Amino acid sequence: MNRQFGDGWAMGNDTFYEQGVFWDICNPNWNCSLFDTCIANVSECLAVTDLNVCGEMFTGNLTDYNENCTMPPVTGYNSTYDTGDIPVMTIDLFGQALYELIVLAGVVVLGVVTIYSFKQLKKIKMR
Repeated sequence: MNRQFGDGWAMGNDTFYEQGVFWDICNPNWNCSLFDTCIANVSECLAVTDLNVCGEMFTGNLTDYNENCTMPPVTGYNSTYDTGDIPVMTIDLFGQALYELIVLAGVVVLGVVTIYSFKQLKKIKMR
């Protein structure tokens, strides 16, 4: 069934006839294409894509495309307190050894600089 539509004729649901040309009516099919990380059990939609590629700009609300998610449990630290404790950074054995080596090197450099300074001071006094 054809019905008049402005200056042309609608030919069914998705085709429009105007001035001797058949035009397809494109209905955008928006789909979220980029989600943020899961925060408070909601993954926010950051960008949408038209699956029908109609060429229209998105003018809707991105929050309509947010999805529910499950936050992963916090792991990687041991707490001596109840849940909800702020994680404390721990240094593994390699990090501990590296830290001690850097401190030792700093002490050696400080000692060398101190000895050198006293020798220079002694030379100046001898003149």
